[in-house]
Amino acid sequence: MLLLAVVLAAAVLFNTATLGILERRRELATRRALGQSQRGIAWSLTLEHGLLALLGLAVGLPLGLLAGRAVISFYSSDLLSLPFAVSLRTVAVAAAGVLLVLLAAQAPALRAAARTPIAEAVRGDDD
Repeated sequence: MLLLAVVLAAAVLFNTATLGILERRRELATRRALGQSQRGIAWSLTLEHGLLALLGLAVGLPLGLLAGRAVISFYSSDLLSLPFAVSLRTVAVAAAGVLLVLLAAQAPALRAAARTPIAEAVRGDDD
């Protein structure tokens, strides 16, 4: 079940980051036309994704821990008591996994955006 949750979370993160970049192809092409380098564009998108991921982790991890504690408390009874224990290493691995998936998702989307001809992207003909 844990493996399924990890794969599902990675797929959602990957698709969100990829579509977020691909939907902004016109903006990225305009920035290239104005003289910004591809490296500068990639750096700004990496910073944007990193800040959004940190904000999401700052909100999501405490809420996830509270939800986990609540779910475990539902299973406590006179006969069975499950302790709620989360390792700091588990939280760190989850946070690092989120950041790595976001970085991995950027690479193909940035390459696709960079291959888009500037004139075609700025012209405004949507696919």
